[in-house]
Amino acid sequence: MKNYYKNKKILIAGGSGLVGSNLNNKLLSFKSKVIASYFKNNRNNKNYKKYNFLKMSDCLRATRDKDIVFICAVKGSGIKNIEN
Repeated sequence: MKNYYKNKKILIAGGSGLVGSNLNNKLLSFKSKVIASYFKNNRNNKNYKKYNFLKMSDCLRATRDKDIVFICAVKGSGIKNIEN
């Protein structure tokens, strides 16, 4: 599997969340060319870029020239709302 992802241009939509950030780390270890998106929580890493996927222009810009796109983005309400 490691060779499959090597040098692939990959977008992780929702790359700052739990699943996305772990996927980002794994793909970087495979020598992939990863761009991970964030909406609010920037991980201060050079491969993170801010996108708003509610805008078509951002969707097109983010996916341009990518070999693979992983969708890990969600609009969550947080643990406080779940408890209530």
